[in-house]
Amino acid sequence: MNLIGVLVIAVVASAPRTDVVAGVPSAKEQALMEHACRSVQGGAAHEAYDRCLEARLLSLRADFGPDLTRLSAPTRAAIDAACAAAQVSRGREGYLDCLTGQLAALAARASAARAGHGGTPTPATAAAPVSSDPPSSGSQESSLSKVGAASVAAAIAVVAGALVFFGVRARRGRRVCHACGVRIAGTADLCPSCRHDAATAARQAASERAEQRRAAEAEERRRREEAEEQRLEEQRRAADEQRRRLDEERRATAEEAARREATAARQAEERQRAEAAASRAADESTFDPYLTLGVAPGASDEEVRAAYEEARARYDPEEVAHLGDDARQHFAARSRAIERAYRTLAESLANQ
Repeated sequence: MNLIGVLVIAVVASAPRTDVVAGVPSAKEQALMEHACRSVQGGAAHEAYDRCLEARLLSLRADFGPDLTRLSAPTRAAIDAACAAAQVSRGREGYLDCLTGQLAALAARASAARAGHGGTPTPATAAAPVSSDPPSSGSQESSLSKVGAASVAAAIAVVAGALVFFGVRARRGRRVCHACGVRIAGTADLCPSCRHDAATAARQAASERAEQRRAAEAEERRRREEAEEQRLEEQRRAADEQRRRLDEERRATAEEAARREATAARQAEERQRAEAAASRAADESTFDPYLTLGVAPGASDEEVRAAYEEARARYDPEEVAHLGDDARQHFAARSRAIERAYRTLAESLANQ
């Protein structure tokens, strides 16, 4: 196992995982990871090889970003031009050796610039070497050692940042209860006791709101029922008033009809009395007692009395009591005339 393998395994074993290695590595990153860890794969356990791959991915992304995206376009072009000859002469392994050396040189320059000047230049802005000759084994080992040192420094920086971050979060996690002022852990605004009191108050408020809502609904229902009863009562009063008016109209109509009938009857009676009076007046002027009894003038008292008895029996009103008004009136008039004629003749005969 070479020096790089030992360093990356130690870094991975001692440092926590960070978001830098999140995500699936690209094809280029995978090739560089496997190329750097080929010596670990030969004699170490599978777990050590995986840790080596993760450490290499951490180092690549810490220095150059995911899939070497921090490298500028001119730097990429310079690296491709420098490693093109190695790819032609030695194939894929030669290209990976050249690319690993170029990236190690960029990382070393960036680390030296940060250590010497306190600045923060990145490998993406540093000039890449353009030599197309493959690096010697000594220089490659030195470059790899520098890469390992840079990786360790980056891992330490990540661990320190994580500790600071979690320390700040822990300090921020210690809060004060808004209700009673007791210090509490976590992100809650209330302590458990105050949360219980708040929940109880919320339940009580909800119960009171529900009771108020039920009372309001009952009051609304009562108002609707009262309004409906009032409407029905008004309808009943209107119906009673209408029936009363109709009854009064019918009663007035009946009374008017009765008055008209009484008036007509009275007028008829007055007309009959007038006609009877006129008839009696006419009878007085043309009354003949001898003609009424049917006897000759100069008849004796016996003849007059016999004629009276016969006429009286013939025109007795009781005989026509079952007949109409005209027959009864006629017989009554004839009976009165017979009585008058008899009294007249009896007085005349008594005076002779």
